[in-house]
Amino acid sequence: MRLSHIIPGRLDTCLQLYRLILCKCDPPSIRRLLLLIPELRDLFYCYPETCIRDILDQFPQPIHNLLRASYALHDVAVAKFDPHRTLELLEKVDITRDWCALYPRVLRLGDDPVAALEQLLGLEDDVSTAVDLYAQSINASVEMLSNPFARAQPISLSTTEYIRLASTFLMLNIFHQLRDMFNHHGEPNSFMPAFLRHLAPWQLEQGLSVESFFQRVISTRWFGPPPPLQLSYKFRRSFCIDPTFATSAYIQNYLEIIDGMSGYLYDPPGPGPLSFGQAIRAHQRCPRNAWDCLPHLPAPRFEVVHCHSRHNHLHSHGWAYFEQCHSNGEVAAREYTRFFLELGFFFWDKERLDHWGIADPDEFPRAMLMLKETIEAVKRAW
Repeated sequence: MRLSHIIPGRLDTCLQLYRLILCKCDPPSIRRLLLLIPELRDLFYCYPETCIRDILDQFPQPIHNLLRASYALHDVAVAKFDPHRTLELLEKVDITRDWCALYPRVLRLGDDPVAALEQLLGLEDDVSTAVDLYAQSINASVEMLSNPFARAQPISLSTTEYIRLASTFLMLNIFHQLRDMFNHHGEPNSFMPAFLRHLAPWQLEQGLSVESFFQRVISTRWFGPPPPLQLSYKFRRSFCIDPTFATSAYIQNYLEIIDGMSGYLYDPPGPGPLSFGQAIRAHQRCPRNAWDCLPHLPAPRFEVVHCHSRHNHLHSHGWAYFEQCHSNGEVAAREYTRFFLELGFFFWDKERLDHWGIADPDEFPRAMLMLKETIEAVKRAW
C-alpha cells in the first residue's frame, strides 16, 4: 500500500512507524529497505530532510556532527568556495563540534536525497573500516611487546574508544578537505591557525597518532602487523601494501592526499600544503616533546578551556597516563614517538591498557625498558 492510499487518520502512525524503522537500522539495512520497500522509499522522498536527520541521529553526537560537516564541504564547488567567509567562520566557531547547531539543515537546494544519504553512509562506513584496521594493527604491535612471534587475537572496541577514533579520522578528513579548498585559491595553510585553535590538547595528540600510523603504514614494507613501533620514514611512490589496507577507501584517499604534501610529521614546515603534524608545529601548538627536539620553539600551553567540556568523553585514560608521566619528567622525544604516538595511547580506555599491562603510570620506566628489549630481540631474530 502506497502512502497516498493510506487513510489520513492512520497516516501519522504509519509515518512514525516507518521513521522508527529507518532510524533503528544499520547502514546496509537502510540501503536495502529503501530499495525493496516502496512505502519507505515514498516516505523518504516526501520527508528527506527529516529522514536523513533521524538516520544520522543513531550515530553518537560527535560523529553525527562531523559526518555532516564533511558532507557539506565535499559538495562545495571550488568556484563557489569563499575562503574569506570560511576563515571568518573558522575563527568564530569550531565546525568539528558545532556544525549541526550552526547549520540545522543537511540538504541544500537541488541535492538528491538518495545520493546525499549514500554519501553520508558511505563516509561512515569508510571511517568505520579504517578505524578497525587501525585498532587491530595497534593491538598486534602491543601484543608483540609481550610475545613478538605470537598471532594477535582481534579486539572489539568499546563505544568510547570507537567515538574517539572515528572522531579523529573524520576531523583529519575535514582538515584535508579545507586544505584542498583553500589550496585551490592559493592559500593552502591560511585556515590552519583558526582550525587548530578550537581543538583540545588530546585531540591534537590523537590526530598526530593517526597521521603517524598512516605514514608508518605507507613507508614500510611490513604490513599486518608491521614491526613493532617503527619510526616514520619518507614516503616512497613504489611500495607494497597489504590487501587488507588496500580495501579501505579512507586509506586510499589518504595516500593520494599525502602524495601532494610538502612534508611529513617530523619534517620542518615547508612552503606548500602542510600535514596535520606540520601545521601544529608551524603554529606552535606542538606535541609535548617540542622542547626536546625543537629548542627554538617555546613550550606550548595546554590548558583545557571551557568549550571542550562537552567532549570530555574524548579525553581518555591514556591521556591522563601521559599527563602524569610527563609531569614526572619521564617522557622524552623518542619515548613520546615510540610509546605514545605509535601505540595510539590517547585513544584507549583504562580496561584496554589494563589488559595490555600498561595502565599504571608508575610502571612507565619498566614499560619503556621492556619496549627497548623487545625491539632489540625482534631485530636480532629478523
